[in-house]
Order: sequence, then structure tokens, then C-alpha cells
Amino acid sequence: MKSIIQKYYNSILQTPFFENNDFKANLIFILSIIFFIVLAEDLSEMARKG
Repeated sequence: MKSIIQKYYNSILQTPFFENNDFKANLIFILSIIFFIVLAEDLSEMARKG
């Protein structure tokens, strides 16, 4: 689970979009993406359990 977040987090940080934006906006954006990933993981797990 943590490795998934790390992978997305690192790839997001490497985009040029983040070099010219303010830090708070970046943080909110990253957190929302991580939240979305976690939610998607949970939903897929629930779907598997059926």
C-alpha cells in the first residue's frame, strides 16, 4: 500500500507543474490524489469480497 503511494507521490513531484506553484496547493493536490488512490483500493477490495 505504502509503495503505491510512494510511486504516485514521486511521479507527481517530478512534474514541472509543481515547480512553479505554491507549496500549500501542492500539498492539498497530493493529499487529494492519495485519498483517491486509497479510496479506489478500498472499493476494489470490497468488490472482490463481494
